[in-house]
Amino acid sequence: MSEQRGGFEETEALDLRYYASLAYRFLPLLVAVPVVLGALAFVNADRQTRMYSATSQVLLRPNDPNERLGSSSQAINQTSNIEQYVRSQGNLARSPEIRETVAATLETDAQEIEDAIKVAALVDSNTLEITATAEDPEWAKQVADAVAVEYIANRREYARAGLERALDDIATKLEQVEEQLRTLSSTSTNAQIQAELTAANAQYEELTTKRYELEIDLNLKNGEAELIAEADVPDAPVSPRPARSAILGAMLGVLLAAGIVLLKDRFDTRLRSREEAEAVTGLAALGELPFDRVTDRQATGVGVFRDPDGPLAEAVRSLRVSLRFLSLETPMQVVLITSPTPGDGKSTTSLNLAGSYAKAGMRTLLVSGDLRRPQAEKLVGSTPGPGLVELLTEMAVRREQLAALAEPVRRPKDVAGDDAAARRRARTATAVEAPKESPVFITEWCHADEANLWVLPAGTPVANPVEILGSVATRDFFLLAREQFDMVIVDSPPVIAVADPVVLSPYVDGVVLVCSIRKTSRSALERASELMRAGHGRMLGLVVNRVPQSKQYNGYYYSPNKTIE
Repeated sequence: MSEQRGGFEETEALDLRYYASLAYRFLPLLVAVPVVLGALAFVNADRQTRMYSATSQVLLRPNDPNERLGSSSQAINQTSNIEQYVRSQGNLARSPEIRETVAATLETDAQEIEDAIKVAALVDSNTLEITATAEDPEWAKQVADAVAVEYIANRREYARAGLERALDDIATKLEQVEEQLRTLSSTSTNAQIQAELTAANAQYEELTTKRYELEIDLNLKNGEAELIAEADVPDAPVSPRPARSAILGAMLGVLLAAGIVLLKDRFDTRLRSREEAEAVTGLAALGELPFDRVTDRQATGVGVFRDPDGPLAEAVRSLRVSLRFLSLETPMQVVLITSPTPGDGKSTTSLNLAGSYAKAGMRTLLVSGDLRRPQAEKLVGSTPGPGLVELLTEMAVRREQLAALAEPVRRPKDVAGDDAAARRRARTATAVEAPKESPVFITEWCHADEANLWVLPAGTPVANPVEILGSVATRDFFLLAREQFDMVIVDSPPVIAVADPVVLSPYVDGVVLVCSIRKTSRSALERASELMRAGHGRMLGLVVNRVPQSKQYNGYYYSPNKTIE
């Protein structure tokens, strides 16, 4: 369980580091998008019309003991469900009748009142909040208060109308009872009449008492509502709010930028780390070359000579040490450098690796094996001239001439047994020795500005580089190079573009594949590895180029002329 937990925490930490590096890589985008959207939201909100809101509060009193709501059966039904009652009163406050009355009072249009007001029914406190929103803060206050007052008046009128109808009914009944009493009083008294008279008197007293109570209720009625807070004149607009709009715009910008970054990362197939390159190819990384701004800016020069104590020179030395350890098992004197696609930095890597071997005191030859678009000689500032093509052509011609001169003379088939002249010619023919080959010095074809470093340019462009590189002369050239130099570095073309590296791979001791962070795609690197393996080349490993120089990396090397802190 602990092992599983440790693995989970490690994976989670790797994910966090990856997303942190992703955020750092796209930091300008993650900052620019929220800032721009926030600024646009602020400007857009600031240009809108200022709106002010004023709110008045009305307290509903369905259970007010001062109002004898029980006198009306309709009131009883209304107050039996307080929540429903409060919500119904909120709808009533927005009724057309109230809007039209308020509009007439304020001498405006009813539609304007409808657009301005908003009623919120607060069930917990039995309160209505009537809010009016307008461009003029004074107007907003007037509308909110007017709607509240009109609502209370409407409710009071409605309640009083019910009581007045009840009083009218009682008055009618009292008239009927009075008429009945007058009739009974004028009739002779007997037991039956006396009983009816007693009942009529009781009914009259009851109706009189009821009328008295209703009159009291009528005087106490104030509309079952009370204005508890008049609206204040607002001093700040409720909309627009530029600051809030800017914050919301910035938050939206953060989400948008994060989505863009994740989409770019999802569809970006370029390499992002050394671990990813190793996982794609199954090869170990022999070295990581940091992105060197000086080398990237200057078109010529050898970085290890220009800044021998810099991070690039130190990284190249580490690459050289890795190759030396690989040569402990199998001697490695000729190394071919290639890459999946152009621009991955194979020529710069080849030049600096050759320069590192040269600084170590080894006679080093850098061969510009790209016969189509040579780059190595351009990096050292060599002028166009004869090179590898001419040298291979000369070696091929010499080989043919020597082969022709060394062919033995055949014995004539018609030589007589006692023909002395024929026997002498045969002895002379068998005594012919093969001519000796004149020595070829590769350095005579090279450009050399640095100690122990010779650069053999590609030479004149040809139409059939594969045929020339696959010839016997190329094999002879590498055999000769092994004799005359301690180390040979071959800068070859990109392997996906042409088959030249595959053709050269049998003549070298190993192949190094160069890839570039944020430049080489994963599919291209995988394809390049497959092509070199299919050509039976000995794959030594990877060189990860243009690795971003972090502050931590910068702290791992130091110059001998600097003070260590």
